[in-house]
Amino acid sequence: MRKWIGFSLLVFLIACNNDVYYKQSYAIPSSGWEYDTPATFEFNVDDLETYFDLILDVDHSIDYVYENTYVKIHTTFPSGEKITDQVSLQLADDLDQWEGKCSGTNCTVSILLQNRVFFKEAGKHIIEIEQFNRVEPLMGINSLELKIVNAEK
Repeated sequence: MRKWIGFSLLVFLIACNNDVYYKQSYAIPSSGWEYDTPATFEFNVDDLETYFDLILDVDHSIDYVYENTYVKIHTTFPSGEKITDQVSLQLADDLDQWEGKCSGTNCTVSILLQNRVFFKEAGKHIIEIEQFNRVEPLMGINSLELKIVNAEK
């Protein structure tokens, strides 16, 4: 539990204290998140020397029935190379308490996807986040926001 509190605090401090290089939101349809409808984020990179943190803000209903959600993250680089990672986005702690900040009927949790990374290629990058749970459509996820911020030195 202390580890999660510390991690959440770290993500909060990172999100609040750094310059935002890129920030984009993707609204999930109220009919649910389908497998074939990934959240797509496109951005241009021209800074190949700075370290960045990649943070995903997940906004979900307090009625979301799972403690996490599985996603596949597809990254396409300017060269055309594509990599895919399967990730579990933890939304609740071991005691089934929501992580992040809750207000009214929604909660938002900031999840550090990558820490202190730098881009190796200039140009257009595409990150697609595909829901990878056992149910379709996935109900209760409202939106995703990808932030790329300057990493702490």
